[in-house]
Amino acid sequence: MFDLLIRGGTAVTAGGSFRADIAVENGRIRALLASGAPFAAKKVVDAAGLLVFPGLIDAHVHLREPGAAAKETLMSGTAAAACGGVTTVLDMPNTVPPVDSLDRLKEKAALIPGRAFVDVGLFAVLTGADQERLHRLSAGGCTGFKVFLGPTTGHLTAPGWGELAAALEFLAPFGLPVVVHAEMGSVIEYLESARQAAGQKWHYDHFLATRPAWAEDMAVSLICRLSGLTGAPIHLAHLSSASAVTIVKEAKKAGFKVSAETCPHYLFLTAADYAEIGPAMKILPPVREKHDQAALWEGLLSGVIDMVASDHAPHTMEEKMNPDPWAAPAGAPGLETMFPLLLDAAIGGRFTPAHIAAWCAARPAAIFQLSAKGDLQPGKDADLVLVDPAADWVVDPTQMHSKAKATPFRGRRGRGRVIATYLRGELVAENGRIVAAPAGRWLEPR
Repeated sequence: MFDLLIRGGTAVTAGGSFRADIAVENGRIRALLASGAPFAAKKVVDAAGLLVFPGLIDAHVHLREPGAAAKETLMSGTAAAACGGVTTVLDMPNTVPPVDSLDRLKEKAALIPGRAFVDVGLFAVLTGADQERLHRLSAGGCTGFKVFLGPTTGHLTAPGWGELAAALEFLAPFGLPVVVHAEMGSVIEYLESARQAAGQKWHYDHFLATRPAWAEDMAVSLICRLSGLTGAPIHLAHLSSASAVTIVKEAKKAGFKVSAETCPHYLFLTAADYAEIGPAMKILPPVREKHDQAALWEGLLSGVIDMVASDHAPHTMEEKMNPDPWAAPAGAPGLETMFPLLLDAAIGGRFTPAHIAAWCAARPAAIFQLSAKGDLQPGKDADLVLVDPAADWVVDPTQMHSKAKATPFRGRRGRGRVIATYLRGELVAENGRIVAAPAGRWLEPR
């Protein structure tokens, strides 16, 4: 007898959609059965009319703990993830203090048991070429490394290009991805200084001018070249510009070990939306023009861009609504809106549900070496998400589990709602409510 049987649903994987019953035993998928096959289970869930996805993997999340619990905590952020259909989050290292040593990695990992509703992988920050530190972190269980080339939350020092090349050469044999926030820091610092000297008042066009697409393109181009020179796997975070997509396309053609992500705010918003949305749309890199959005969609659908990640970057409402938008932090919550936005687009015919399973489950699992995640195959963790494709939704910040309520998608409506989320076969969230104790684990690459 199985522990759990999800009966009568349509299974959605990166390879396509098909009718199947999903049998679960000891927290793992035991079998995919012909729909309606006469098997017994301790618990049977009727999934007729529902889509059954593998639990999503959000490869770009800032949970803010330790050091900024007013913005988000492990508990609030992973509750948001579970209710949004995300069963694995990969947490960025720009916390206070940053995850820059094995001791700090272990300290952060120790916060997870009993406080996380989904599984959590942890990045370490790369700020230099200290080989002993890099070796200890690589062997110690980090998901990969994060390099912040442009100014962002946490004000971490970017390594020099020589240091970065040396670090990548050392790290290449370990095979762990190095995630890069690709904006040319020296360019942005100069443009921001010039803006301040000129006394420019806030306007979104002025903001775009201080974080131009060409500053992103320069960093993307250089980091791709370093990947080619060193053999290190590079993952480009939050691509935002049309020209960056072209650079990544050429890097992949050249055989460089490069992968890339983009985010829902770049896919569903453009600069023109700022007039209506306001400071909730201040994000780094910025949301750009319509031609950039079109290129990102083309890159995603053609496979140049590998995945969609939320870049969940929570801040308090007071911080985001600073009377001086220049002083307001950049970033927005995304864990509870990423899947619904993509579902609505898929149901509307822009792409298939299988694309979502590829972008948000299979490809992140492969790139970040999460062998038990990302698919509905026997032996994988029974991380399952049931979706009603006919159910409507509206983004209501008062109903969000994240502490951050300043979402740029406030009031947006769509179809395709998460009904239930299972972590290793145990129901965690149902109809927007957490229904279980935290059982998330620290995930190490394997």
